[in-house]
Amino acid sequence: MPRQEGFPSLDDKHEHGLAPLACHEAGGFIWVMLDREAEPDFSAITAELVGDFDALGLPDAHVFGHKTFQIDANWKLILEPFLEPYHIQRLHSTTVAGIFADVASIPSS
Repeated sequence: MPRQEGFPSLDDKHEHGLAPLACHEAGGFIWVMLDREAEPDFSAITAELVGDFDALGLPDAHVFGHKTFQIDANWKLILEPFLEPYHIQRLHSTTVAGIFADVASIPSS
């Protein structure tokens, strides 16, 4: 686990680990079966569907532009998703990762 020191209560990975799920890569996406009881079936991901994704040219995609919105909203609802920054360094590595601390957003004293 990267940066395990940020998760001191997860010392037993077997007890607190991620649940294994059936998955399949197709069309540049990772498809996951969320029902662990069901037989893995990815037959709906046909060559036609993968062709549709290929036609979008996602590997060649780039950021087109940025916009700033000023909205009348509860700031706590907007901020809350960013209180868990563990995923940011991995999922957003090519965009906003550089402006977030890895793992702990509030260092312990």
